[in-house]
Amino acid sequence: MQTSGTTERIGELLAEDGYAPGEVARAIDAALDGGQVIDLPRERLRVDSGFEEMARRYMLLDLTAREGRDVNSRQLGEDGLVVPGYGPFRMLPLVDLADLIRESIPSLGRHGGAAHSQFQADVDWLVDEGLAMRTDT
Repeated sequence: MQTSGTTERIGELLAEDGYAPGEVARAIDAALDGGQVIDLPRERLRVDSGFEEMARRYMLLDLTAREGRDVNSRQLGEDGLVVPGYGPFRMLPLVDLADLIRESIPSLGRHGGAAHSQFQADVDWLVDEGLAMRTDT
């Protein structure tokens, strides 16, 4: 969702996150075998439409963990998403998370108000499922 879909660019993006080439290849193979992604011509992949919602939701978690900052008491009044990590909880204001989504997946930004409603619903789902917490005033 964040790339042109080429296996090369997917590998580069995941390498930037610290994944080894072998891990990337195993993940791609598992996603293909499980039907979460579809193999397209010219070594391109696309998330299967049946898995887009879940992929989008987990991307919110990933972006918050990667781009967020360690939670401190001054931030608890901000409207943000908080996720656990391998250390301190990470928090990202929702306005910043929405900006990252628009930058990471420009096609979502073209949906205007529908994209905003979808974003809010995804955040609510993550909180309801206990995968994230929300801070707000």
